[in-house]
Amino acid sequence: MRIFLFLFLFPFLSFSQRVEKITILFPFDSDVPDPATIPVIDSVLKGSIPASVTIDAHCDAAGSDTYNDTLSERRAKSAAKLLMPFIKPELIRTSGHGKRMLLNEGKTSEERRLNRRAEIRMGFAAAVQPANDTIALSPDTDETDTTAPGSALSNIDKADVGSTIRLANINFYDGLHRWLPGSVKTLNELLETLEKNPTVEIEIQGHVCCAESGDGRDKETGDFHLSVNRAKAIYDYLVAHGISASRLSYKGFGSSRKLIRPERTAHDMMLNRRVEIEIRKK
Repeated sequence: MRIFLFLFLFPFLSFSQRVEKITILFPFDSDVPDPATIPVIDSVLKGSIPASVTIDAHCDAAGSDTYNDTLSERRAKSAAKLLMPFIKPELIRTSGHGKRMLLNEGKTSEERRLNRRAEIRMGFAAAVQPANDTIALSPDTDETDTTAPGSALSNIDKADVGSTIRLANINFYDGLHRWLPGSVKTLNELLETLEKNPTVEIEIQGHVCCAESGDGRDKETGDFHLSVNRAKAIYDYLVAHGISASRLSYKGFGSSRKLIRPERTAHDMMLNRRVEIEIRKK
């Protein structure tokens, strides 16, 4: 009986995998995760890519069964969006359970808050380590490198239209447009900056190193639009977290705008593979 129950709960996970479970919470009557609970995802991933994910979302006892079933399904899909930069969408299984699986009686506001949740189970096979094809700034480089005045994102309101800002510490897995978990901090800084400056419009620009011409090959899609796909991944993240698509655009420049030619050192390559944003409107 126990074996049957395990298979029912985890049909998506292999017995050979390490399984981690985390919970993110939601405000009342909302399918937008509580930002304070999101960092736990980064703490679990720690540079590893999940091989599979199951998400079970729930509601508190308020409202009808029909409404809560729909809301919990939306919460499950919202939680899935947080993981899509790290895992293919088809490997994520979501379910909404409405208010049928309460953790408690909901007598206090804290108990009700804990019932509004998405339980995420991630199965890990072998950890994937970043290789040489990343967009990153190493510890011995200037992480606020930017052609805009002042510090990078904090002073975006002072940047001129047409100026560019390099996004420090945006790291991608080798040959993929899926970023490493440590990149989320910078992505959230960009998100918060755009939220605080609602009239700013930007273009997200991707660049690659190493190739003499053209773009890099994306191992997942098989096309040679790696810089485009990486820029679009950031675009999709911002849109998924509430930034209007009308304020954003993206473009990949491949190897056409290298900062350093020829590339003689690893540091030269690092400076050339980068993500920048250009201020298009304020």
